[in-house]
Amino acid sequence: MNQHENSDINEANAFLRERYLYFLTSMCGKTAKVRMFDKTEVSCVIKATDINFENVMVSNLKTPLPEVMPHAILRTNDIINITLKD
Repeated sequence: MNQHENSDINEANAFLRERYLYFLTSMCGKTAKVRMFDKTEVSCVIKATDINFENVMVSNLKTPLPEVMPHAILRTNDIINITLKD
């Protein structure tokens, strides 16, 4: 690999990393529906994620249980998908 190809790859990686970080920050404060692997669907407000996107910090977590959890952490390994409402 020559220096020009290496520079192109570094530029592409930087661009993709920037878009990924923008996506993570744009999720914060949005209402979401989350489908979990245990066939549970919950709704919440996304507050933050860790840098490796292994955990999602949420508030107002509404589960099939009657009580709303004011704060919770969802493991991304347990998540099938996240649908943003806003």
